[in-house]
Amino acid sequence: DAIVQLPFFTAAKNKIDEVIEVRIAEMGGFTDIYIKGKQLNIGFDKKAYSHTLSKAQSKNSTTVTIDIPEMLKEFGYRDNDTSHYVKLYAQLMDDLYKMEISYTSPSGVRFHGRLINEFSEPVDGISVVDFGGFFQQLMFSHQYFSRLNYLEDRIKGGVASVLKEKLD
Repeated sequence: DAIVQLPFFTAAKNKIDEVIEVRIAEMGGFTDIYIKGKQLNIGFDKKAYSHTLSKAQSKNSTTVTIDIPEMLKEFGYRDNDTSHYVKLYAQLMDDLYKMEISYTSPSGVRFHGRLINEFSEPVDGISVVDFGGFFQQLMFSHQYFSRLNYLEDRIKGGVASVLKEKLD
């Protein structure tokens, strides 16, 4: 859950299109957390990232193939906006690829790396994403790693969904 709840998602309508740095002393047992990257929104960016992460979790794999039009159908988005969202997805993956993150785990292991190891530009609405070492380390080494339910039927608003995640 922590990698979805990281503080680089913003509820602001106008997100900052520049690189920001965030330092957190402690969060959920993780210490010395450092994040450097662009802010992402809690609307499409968070949904698409959560969807991609959930697919990797369900496959127990660091690499996942994402069918963007299918993802948009799951979100309830209109078909005529597909090309727009394919571009947004490619930008999101690029922003996640460029983002740096480091932390010390509750067991004392230090990690420094990227949220996305590599990704392919979408071709015909299909993209391949590899989370790499960051995801693999979390999936296989942390006892509190949990699965995502990236679509919450009862809560529609971005801020409300983030609040529910934090309360959960």
